[in-house]
Amino acid sequence: MLATTAAYTLLAAVLKNSPPISTLDLTADLATQAHWAAATKDLALQAVDAGRARAAAIVPLLERIAGQATDITSATPTDGKPIETAYDEAVGRRAVAVKTRDTALTQIPIMNDLQHRIAVVQPHLDALNVLVELLGNGKFGIAVVQERQQNLLGAATTIIRGMTLGRFAFGPDFQIYDSHTGILRDVKTLSGGETFQASLALALAVVEQASSTGGRTESLFLDEGFGSLDHNALTYALDALSTQVTAGRLVVVISHMLAVAQHVPALLRVSKNAAGSTVRWATDTELNELADDLETGSLHL
Repeated sequence: MLATTAAYTLLAAVLKNSPPISTLDLTADLATQAHWAAATKDLALQAVDAGRARAAAIVPLLERIAGQATDITSATPTDGKPIETAYDEAVGRRAVAVKTRDTALTQIPIMNDLQHRIAVVQPHLDALNVLVELLGNGKFGIAVVQERQQNLLGAATTIIRGMTLGRFAFGPDFQIYDSHTGILRDVKTLSGGETFQASLALALAVVEQASSTGGRTESLFLDEGFGSLDHNALTYALDALSTQVTAGRLVVVISHMLAVAQHVPALLRVSKNAAGSTVRWATDTELNELADDLETGSLHL
């Protein structure tokens, strides 16, 4: 385009410098016309040479422009697509993005409400997850047993301390803490009387624990065991049983010991003979006679 414009400019200059046709004398001689033609030719040749020079100068510029255009095209992030195509696709993507944004903006209040609801129920969900985990791997049952065992040992400790004047207490895994030695003793190291005291304390603790959780234990049955106790230990054991009677429970004791029989308000005597065994309730007279056999007063069980 620049080369064409330059050629037109030179041609205009030639035509301007050449004598107008209207001034030519058509009757002039041939020499004059030849001179005019030669002058016009020279001007035309000058215009051609000037046009070629201008064109030669423009070629590098065109090449540089073409190179820059190539660089710009290659640097454009269109993945090799024409700019027009890439532009149209970008416009389409923008329209989709705008629609997605508008949809997201309308959903923000819904999301905020859901987050609030989740925050409210999250503690309950966490608790349920812990419960599911405990139920699934058996830890829940173990935890319940451990808690009940701890409560049982605590109640049994109170009872056995009363029966042993504070000497014994229950430790972990049903071991016995002996305050005289300051160490935990295995149940296998206990004497017969100490074992009976520990067993009785545990049995009475079970009764108390059942009552505290809504259960009802209305009667207790004990078979022997008192013979292994000395006089003081027997007194404390019977005192512990008297608390159960005070609580309204029926306590039945099977024993061959006169000391035990003397402390009960109702005595069912079992007598063995050649024909077998007979059973009868002891009379008031017999109970009084039993009470007179001991220096200590009746515990009125």
